[in-house]
Amino acid sequence: MIVKTEAICLKNTRFGESSIVSKMFSLKDGLSSYMVQGVHRKSNAIRPSHLTPGNILEMVIYEKPNASMQRIKEVKTLAPLYEIHSDMKKNAVLQFILEIVAKTNEEMHPDEMIYRFLKDTLLRMESGSTNPACMPIYFLRDYLKFTGWYPDPDLWKKGFVFEMQEGVFGSDTDPVNRNKLEPEMSELVYRVLVADSEDELIYQNRKKLLKTFVEYYDIHLLKGKKIQSPEVLSVILS
Repeated sequence: MIVKTEAICLKNTRFGESSIVSKMFSLKDGLSSYMVQGVHRKSNAIRPSHLTPGNILEMVIYEKPNASMQRIKEVKTLAPLYEIHSDMKKNAVLQFILEIVAKTNEEMHPDEMIYRFLKDTLLRMESGSTNPACMPIYFLRDYLKFTGWYPDPDLWKKGFVFEMQEGVFGSDTDPVNRNKLEPEMSELVYRVLVADSEDELIYQNRKKLLKTFVEYYDIHLLKGKKIQSPEVLSVILS
């Protein structure tokens, strides 16, 4: 069966001499893998540039039910990310976002809300309306809304701590709890949750906040999968 869908390219892996396996997040199927044959041959209408990670695509695919990998028949770029791909800081943020999405979703689990959120995030980055330095933190915050692990900021009070395992704010009644944040760091997490504009205190503490949010993802969403991009991101955005 031939079907059409939008998709965002996450990662490509070389397969043989001229083909690749492309990991996508599609509007129709969520996280999916696609074989693109002969992409490195000059005669192929699908070029490697079409499949640059982050590109927002419209694809026609040969869909085979229950197959672990589908084949792409046609593809066109709906929104090339010129600014993101040419700006080192934005590109580092892009790689981080794509890695998070790839490692926190299961294959063939459609989620239209995540797709549209990811697409909107990339378009805002491309338009230049966001600060790359704080974008990873706000992305991790907003992405939590689709996971069931978004903390309730209404539970925070001055002096409360954030319990990482439970994902809640509360009074510091257990002095040996190793999964809690100190009150100062807990307040920073609260400020991230309620921020609706640039916050200088968040900017000043962005490295610590990014590390904290990644640790929270490690506990609840990554399930043992390690991500590489935060280290690169920390250096480039410093």
